[in-house]
Amino acid sequence: MKGINLLCCLFLMTQLFAQNPEVEILKSESGNEVTYYAKSNVRDFLTVEVSIEGTGFTTSVPLPVKADLVSYEKRSW
Repeated sequence: MKGINLLCCLFLMTQLFAQNPEVEILKSESGNEVTYYAKSNVRDFLTVEVSIEGTGFTTSVPLPVKADLVSYEKRSW
């Protein structure tokens, strides 16, 4: 019985400490326009550099994009 309790406790502890990525790249589509967002999941200041490659589209910002993110901020480009 103690072994089962120990295994249950270890399983719960690993679920509590699941890792999230520091930065998430999200996409929003509206008609023919696609907007990408960088979302910080940490309390620290981060600088993110993103380069997107593909064909058949135009961009309104020069690539690669550099964005400075503060704590839990979501920034689009």
